[in-house]
Amino acid sequence: VRVLGPLDVPQTSLRNQRRVVEVQADRSGEAMATLGAATTNILNQARDRQIENDVAKAELRMRREMDELRVALDKDPDNETLATRWEEGVQAIMARNAETLTSPSHQRLWQERTTRQLEAERRSIVELQQTRFVDGARAGTIEVVSEERRTLVDPNASPQARAAAMDVIQTTVARAVEQRVLTASQGAAEIEEARNAQAEYDATQGLIEQSTTQSQAIVQQAGGSLSRALEAVRALPPGQLRDRTEDRVLEYYNQQEVLRARAERAENDAVDNAMERARVAIDQGE
Repeated sequence: VRVLGPLDVPQTSLRNQRRVVEVQADRSGEAMATLGAATTNILNQARDRQIENDVAKAELRMRREMDELRVALDKDPDNETLATRWEEGVQAIMARNAETLTSPSHQRLWQERTTRQLEAERRSIVELQQTRFVDGARAGTIEVVSEERRTLVDPNASPQARAAAMDVIQTTVARAVEQRVLTASQGAAEIEEARNAQAEYDATQGLIEQSTTQSQAIVQQAGGSLSRALEAVRALPPGQLRDRTEDRVLEYYNQQEVLRARAERAENDAVDNAMERARVAIDQGE
């Protein structure tokens, strides 16, 4: 039997053992560092999320208050100070809702989100103000044109007054188109309507004058006979002139009938009064 000696026992290096321990220690440090970084990242994300939540809540309150401000301004007829009052109201709303956003991160995010929205709202308010100004000017223009158009068809207006009215209409419409209060098509429509009204009035007045002259001649020829007058009217060509002439003839004979009836009634009243006076005189023995 052979006795084992020192050379037969496997040798283990202490240096290698220390190296293994050192590697394990390095890996444990890396894991701790990774865990710490992950924890920090989670905390940062949670903090960012909370900041976004806070800003979103403030933004929601701001939008609601801005909607209320817009509704109030839409109902307010004062257009001159519309943009100024909107700006003042928005600044007050911004100040109220920014009170809880105290950190720099809150303020940066709040500024980013509200700046875009305020610019859009500001453009909308300016457009509303411009639209109101244009609508008011357009309404005033239409009112002036309508009033002058009534002069064009007023039978009591002199020819000079009607001519002046047409000049005012043309000048007013031209200026409104130039100032973009009316579009070119709207201005053309207003001018055309005025000219049509003037032409219709002139045609009507011409018919009136012709029918008056025609009816006077027919009545004079017919004497007191309505039937002969109507026969003369029916001999005219069909159309507006004949219709108006017939109306004039009938109007004349109706007036004559009224006058005759009135004269007859007055005559009868005079006879009745004379007989009544005679009866009283007889009764009194005069």
